[in-house]
Amino acid sequence: MNGRHTATALLNIARLEFRRHRRSRGTVGTLAGLTLFCTFWSVHNLSISAYPPDASLRNDGVFSVVAPSQNVLLLDAATSVFVGPLLLCAGVLLGVGTVTTPRAEGTLRTIQTFPYSRRSVFVGLVLSRVVVIAVVVTVLTICTVIAASLAGVHLSWAVVFGFAVLLTFHAAGGVAVGAMVSTLRTEPIAVYLLGVVAAVGLLVLGGVLSSQFIQAGVFAPRTAFHVALAGLHEDWMTLFQQALADSTGDVRPLFGSMVARILVLCVWVVVPTLLGAVGYERGDLDR
Repeated sequence: MNGRHTATALLNIARLEFRRHRRSRGTVGTLAGLTLFCTFWSVHNLSISAYPPDASLRNDGVFSVVAPSQNVLLLDAATSVFVGPLLLCAGVLLGVGTVTTPRAEGTLRTIQTFPYSRRSVFVGLVLSRVVVIAVVVTVLTICTVIAASLAGVHLSWAVVFGFAVLLTFHAAGGVAVGAMVSTLRTEPIAVYLLGVVAAVGLLVLGGVLSSQFIQAGVFAPRTAFHVALAGLHEDWMTLFQQALADSTGDVRPLFGSMVARILVLCVWVVVPTLLGAVGYERGDLDR
C-alpha cells in the first residue's frame, strides 16, 4: 500500500466517523457541555490575572512564575483541575469508543468492507476523535481570548497558539490511550471501566514516577505537558524543574529544547495508537 492510498484511507475513515460524531446528539451535547464548562473556568481565571509586577509566586502549586504578566491567565486555565486534567480524561473516555461504539452499533463490519487495511481503519477512527478534541480546544481557546480581550487582558498570540497546540497534544494522548484500551476487551462495560482506570492512572502517573526517580516524572503526560508549557515563556518554570534543579544543580541542559519537551507528548499519541492498531488487527470483528 503506497503512501497516497494510506493517506486517502485515513482521511476517508476520519471524515466518515467525524460525520457520525456530528450527527450524534449525545456526542454533540457532551462535547458542547465540556467546551462551555472549560471556557467558563478559563474565563473565571480572569479575576486572578493581575499579579504583583516583581513577585516570584507559585501558580496553582505547579508553576513558579517570575515577573508575572497577563499571559499567566493561560497557566491558570491549563493547570486548574477543570481544564487540562478534565480534557485528558475526556480524551480517554472519547477514545474508548473507537472500536466499542462501532461494534455496538453494528457499523464496524460495514466500515471494514471498505478497501482499506485494518490498520488504516483503526488509525482513521483515532484521527477522527483527535479532530473532535482539537475542535473543543480551539473553541475553548478562541472564547478565552475573546473574553480576555473584552476584559482588557492582552495575551501574546505566540503563547496562545502554543497553549492550544500543547493542550491538543495533551488531550490527544488521552484519546490514543483510550483507543488502545478499546481493543483489549469486547464488552462495553469492561472497556469503559478500563478507560476510567486508565484516565485516573494518567493523572497520577507523574507523581508515582517522580517518587521513585525525580527525572522519570517528565515521562508522564501531565508533567510533560506542564514542562512544555513552561517553555512558552522565559519567566515560567515548573516546580518539577525547580526540584530537579535542586537535586542536580542545573535543569536547563535537560529541558533546553522545545522539541524535546513535546517529544514525550507525541510518544503518548503515537505509541498507544500503534499498540491499538496491532490489537485491532488481531481482534475478532464478530465478537
